Amino acid sequence: MKNLKSFILCAILCACVLCGCTGSRFIMDKNADKYSNVQTYSERDHFFFWGMSRKHLHDFSDICPNGKIVKMTTNNDWIDEILVALTMGVYYTRTFTVYCATNTNNKSK
Repeated sequence: MKNLKSFILCAILCACVLCGCTGSRFIMDKNADKYSNVQTYSERDHFFFWGMSRKHLHDFSDICPNGKIVKMTTNNDWIDEILVALTMGVYYTRTFTVYCATNTNNKSK
């Protein structure tokens, strides 16, 4: 019983060490942080078999119909990374966020 508890504790510790957060940021407009009227849209994508089973195609004109995209980010949090570790990469999720500026002429100073 003591060996089982030690194994479980070691497995949890290894999972915590190996699982981390990742993120990417894509800036389409160098003044993206200066716009005062930025709206955000977030969605979580689900992937199977290391991303080979399906591709996600998003129509960004539907996401930002009245403006332009100034920045995009993608994130994996620690829960997503633990799911990847437990399923050995068969299932994982990624959250993307799109930042839209509806009126690019009004920049905050």
